[in-house]
Amino acid sequence: MSQFLWRVDVSWIGADIDEDNLRQHFAPFNPINVSIENDGGFYNDSTAIVNFATSKEAETAQLQLDQSQLHSITLSVKLFNKKYPISSPIQTPAIIQNQIKPQQKGILII
Repeated sequence: MSQFLWRVDVSWIGADIDEDNLRQHFAPFNPINVSIENDGGFYNDSTAIVNFATSKEAETAQLQLDQSQLHSITLSVKLFNKKYPISSPIQTPAIIQNQIKPQQKGILII
């Protein structure tokens, strides 16, 4: 069975946002991966890609976060029109939690 990722492209002007900031901002929509592609500096465009496991998560994130503020910076969030295959299965937090031995529960590092 092939698995796919859906993505949104994020852009903003300024340099005060890092991957951890974006990951937290998109957390309600269960991002699989957050990657800053271009850190444009203080006065230039910066861009990032945020991947999701489902089209619904990506679409909802785009609808709710486009033109949202992060550190007083306005984010432009655009839905990428294609899903694309991934080479290895996605490990969601629920799957990872089930793989942890009982004595390890409570110590989950993502």
